[in-house]
Amino acid sequence: MKNKLHLSTLTIQNFATIENQTINFETGLNAIIGETGSGKSLILEALELIFGQRAKKQIIRQDALFASVEAVIYCNDLTTKAYIYDQGHPFEGDEIVIKRIIYPTGKSQNYLNFQSTSLQILQNISKRFIDIVGQFENQKLLSSKYQLHLLDKYAALEEKNQEYFKLYENFLHLKNEIAVLKSKQAEQTLKVDYLKYQISEIETLNPSKDDELKLINDKNRILKKQERYGTILEIQNFLSDSDHAILRKTNHILNQLHNIDDPALIKIKDKIQESHHQLEDASFELSKHADSSEDENETLQNLIDKLDLYQRLKRKFNLDASELSNYLNKLKDELQDYLNLEGTIAKNESEFNLINDKLFKLAHKIHQIRLENSKKLSTTLTKHAQELNMEGAKLLLQVDELKELTPTGISEIKFLAETNPGNGIHPVKEIASGGELSRILLAYRQVISSTDSISIFLFDEIDSGIGGHTALAIGHALSEVAKTSQVILITHLPQIAMFSNHLIQVTKTNTKDKLGKNITNSLIAEVTSKNERSKVIKAMNPI
Repeated sequence: MKNKLHLSTLTIQNFATIENQTINFETGLNAIIGETGSGKSLILEALELIFGQRAKKQIIRQDALFASVEAVIYCNDLTTKAYIYDQGHPFEGDEIVIKRIIYPTGKSQNYLNFQSTSLQILQNISKRFIDIVGQFENQKLLSSKYQLHLLDKYAALEEKNQEYFKLYENFLHLKNEIAVLKSKQAEQTLKVDYLKYQISEIETLNPSKDDELKLINDKNRILKKQERYGTILEIQNFLSDSDHAILRKTNHILNQLHNIDDPALIKIKDKIQESHHQLEDASFELSKHADSSEDENETLQNLIDKLDLYQRLKRKFNLDASELSNYLNKLKDELQDYLNLEGTIAKNESEFNLINDKLFKLAHKIHQIRLENSKKLSTTLTKHAQELNMEGAKLLLQVDELKELTPTGISEIKFLAETNPGNGIHPVKEIASGGELSRILLAYRQVISSTDSISIFLFDEIDSGIGGHTALAIGHALSEVAKTSQVILITHLPQIAMFSNHLIQVTKTNTKDKLGKNITNSLIAEVTSKNERSKVIKAMNPI
């Protein structure tokens, strides 16, 4: 077998109607059978969780504290082991272990090889090695995007597509950048004048936090000095300068005492005279400290004006003093960008043209590979589709060349089909039924199963709406896929179940708990003996 890994066991606990079951799987074709509503699809839902789907708390069994699913996947391929190692989850031996635990709160815990992991890593593994085919998968086939994806997978274009898309992202980035620069060019003159004005405004101030603090301190120092000077002038006024000054009063008192010829008043006169002289001395000393000048007043006004400018600019730009300096540099850089616009646009356009040429060359190369492989795939798909009871059908993947680059290159794909001979080729979405779409997808999986990295195929009710010889053809096709990959499928048809090399039966029972409450249980059993297998398959209702 080609498959690089296969699912060995799946343990499901408290998962809807499944209480606690362990399922063993084998390489080849594993068929899950059971009556409608028995819980078959729960097995695939559990596997979808293992491979990274988001969990819904509704799947937790009633009254349970959690639900859990755990898968053991056998792997003995060194390249696959290296891939898991690169994801940060190395393992010894040949078993990969994935576990999910879901809680009623909606939260979940994810483990890969007994280490906590992310859903993204589980999804990465799924994309590389697992193909989950749901009941509505055939609707994807109507999308040209999905059709191109299928062709590219067949043509092994993953690396070239990644190279192209990375280059395309650079292409778009440059394209948008050039558009922005050209829009700036339209407003260049106004913007340059505005930036120059802002720069001049800030440069006049030459702002810094230290400078602002020094200005504040100098202003406070001068204001304090002026307050001191005002107090001295007021004292001087009381002492000598006003009409009612103390010295004028004491001088008047002394003159009055001088006119009185009374020896008893001489001592009083002397004391007043002494006080008068002391006050005169004090007034003289005070006058020496009254040294305010016009220059100092002018300095104070300059300080106040500069601090006002600080406040205005801080409000205008919503920045503090320390940030104004950095903003000035930013404005200068922006101005330089505007002054250099023409040169920058020319440089970007030159780089854009180089990437554009490189992209077109790579896109043409990819397109040619698609053209070649579309013819091969069309022939092979037609062959397999006819083997799936689509007699006389013809499938054609038509690849046309676009003139403009797109995220996927210059290829436009049209999936055409002739399902009935003589009716002509038409787009598959216009003429193919749901059953025919399912068979076309199965035919595709037959083609890629032997060469693709996909090792496990999960099919959910691929037999919907078919029966008879068509069901036998599908069963045979699935067995062919199972020769190189592990296939796990849900089926209602004995014509398909008979091709399985491992049969799993799901049954449903209803019991009552101690309180008399009805409880539904899904029971999963492997059908191993040939006699039992024959009985179970015969008991299935053929359609």
